[in-house]
Amino acid sequence: MTIITLASRRAAPTNPTPDTYEAAQQAYADATNGLSMARHYLQQGNFAAAQRKMVQALAAVRGLQADGGAA
Repeated sequence: MTIITLASRRAAPTNPTPDTYEAAQQAYADATNGLSMARHYLQQGNFAAAQRKMVQALAAVRGLQADGGAA
């Protein structure tokens, strides 16, 4: 009986799961929207609303960083 030793295979790189990818896309869209709305409110002179939208945008960016910086 002959024993054939096969070279070990390297694991294929893991692609982000659709859920992770979609979550990253949504976080990016939320960050972009928040920044756009903050800019709009700043132009209108509504600083309280601009601050709220900026906080939302920063939270979305933090969510992207927590996901491993998917880019």
